[in-house]
Order: sequence, then structure tokens, then C-alpha cells
Amino acid sequence: MLLDRLLPRLTHQHFMTEWDHADSRPVDAVMGAFLMIPRPLFESLDGFDERFFVYFEDTDLCARVLAAGRSVNHVADAVVLHRGQGSSAQVRDRRLFYFLRSQALFTEKHHGRAAAYAVLAGAFLAQMPIRILHALLAKRSLAEAGAVLRAARMLAAATPRLLGVASRH
Repeated sequence: MLLDRLLPRLTHQHFMTEWDHADSRPVDAVMGAFLMIPRPLFESLDGFDERFFVYFEDTDLCARVLAAGRSVNHVADAVVLHRGQGSSAQVRDRRLFYFLRSQALFTEKHHGRAAAYAVLAGAFLAQMPIRILHALLAKRSLAEAGAVLRAARMLAAATPRLLGVASRH
């Protein structure tokens, strides 16, 4: 999410700004705060994969909806109010850790173990250093740089048991 702002020509926009959201259309995924799904479909897919904690559980469910031959749609007329980061604004280190952890889990589940290792390598070799530099140079925040370092330590500690867990879905 930071890379799409720092390198917009090299990365896809996180919020899909390339199309007019006033139009309803099929999409790959919708954010969990905006997600509505018929109960029978949700139950037939065994609900959310509980390995995902706060991030990518919605993306995983949408991927499974698509794999089941159903569609995921952006509905332009729907009105939803969502206060972003309401549950995680005060715990930046844990928020980043869970985001990166879930990103790796999602990647392994849908794209294989090698891809998940590549995502983790990217987290340690690119995302973390860029986030630390951004915190120090752009935000001038030692506290935020410290949160990134704590998240990196948590991710490093979790990595040995992170991948290879048998997929439930």
C-alpha cells in the first residue's frame, strides 16, 4: 500500500482509481467492511479462513467465491460508512505484522509456497527498509520507525511456523 504511493508508475493502485466507481461492475475482491454475501454461499465456502486475522480474510473469501464460479461485484448504489483503522490505529506494529503475515498466508494459499517466500523476502528486503526510511525522512518519526522494526521482529519470529500449515479451505 505504501509502494503504490511512492512508485505509482511501477505498482497497481491499491484503491483501483483507474475506473469510475459510480458504475457497478464485477471486481476481483471487495473490502470486508463493504462485503455482503448470501448466507448459503458463505456457508458452502466454510466461511472465513480463521488463519487470517484482520487482513486478507475478505480477499481470500472473494477468491474462493470466484473459484466457485460466482461473481464479486462493486455495487455503486450501495452506501457504507467505514472508519478505516478504527481497531488498529493505536497498534501500528501489530497492524503491520498482521498485514504482512496475512499477505504471506494468502499468497501461499492461492499462489504457492515459493510465491509466499518471495512475498516475505520482499517484506524484509524492500517493504521494511522503505517504511523505515519513510518514517525517518518523510514523517520524522522515530516512534513509527520503531513500530516497523517491532513488526519486522514479530514477522521474523512467526516466519518458521507461518508457511506450510495445511490449508483449511
